[in-house]
Amino acid sequence: MTPQSAARARVDGSEDPAGRAPDAIPLASLALEGVRAGYRGRAALGPVDVALSTGVYALLGRNGAGKTTLMRVMAGILAPLSGRVLIGGTDLAARPEAKDQVAYLGHRAAVSMDLTVRRHRRLRGAL
Repeated sequence: MTPQSAARARVDGSEDPAGRAPDAIPLASLALEGVRAGYRGRAALGPVDVALSTGVYALLGRNGAGKTTLMRVMAGILAPLSGRVLIGGTDLAARPEAKDQVAYLGHRAAVSMDLTVRRHRRLRGAL
């Protein structure tokens, strides 16, 4: 058995043709079922029902329509007030590590704009 095939070996001895680890969560789809989301218990969005397969999507809407809130829920950053988020058929509430299968790049800077380049590099180096 090669190192590559050993990495694909399942607990029962069979191999996963996709090369995933035995407990890996496949990303075949991302679905929202009856999702309501908001802040401080107050709904700002929903209910939303949508199913997406792998790919690139655009989300358009007016200011305040809930685009960022929806994206934060889909990425597992914000828990829904109700409903379910499914990643590859896995309920995000049951297996939070499933959110590692989704990438989200928000529109706000991840660090303070008050930092100098040198301090920013030190901060990143410490992380």
